[in-house]
Amino acid sequence: MKKNKIVTTEDILLKLCQSVSGVLSSATDSNVSYSAMVQKINKTSLKPDFGCFVLFDGGFSGLVVINFTAKAALELYTKYMQHMGFPPEELAIAHTSDEVGDVLGELMNQL
Repeated sequence: MKKNKIVTTEDILLKLCQSVSGVLSSATDSNVSYSAMVQKINKTSLKPDFGCFVLFDGGFSGLVVINFTAKAALELYTKYMQHMGFPPEELAIAHTSDEVGDVLGELMNQL
């Protein structure tokens, strides 16, 4: 008889962290890692400088919020766009540019 594996919250969080790290590493052609500290919280907010969120549903459902500093958001955007072949002189220089939000939003949808 096959035993059913029990999936814990920690298992899901680890998979999610690995997914985020994998998507961002592939998109930017660089090593992106996650902090060893992940929190399960009841209250969520988007913190400055830049926040992204994605909803997921299925066997498990929830909301993932990822907050970036301005520097980190711009670095991910820049590396992603350069990896896609865009020259540096054509890229946004401020984290508040619509292009930065569009790119990071698209990356979050790939989770």
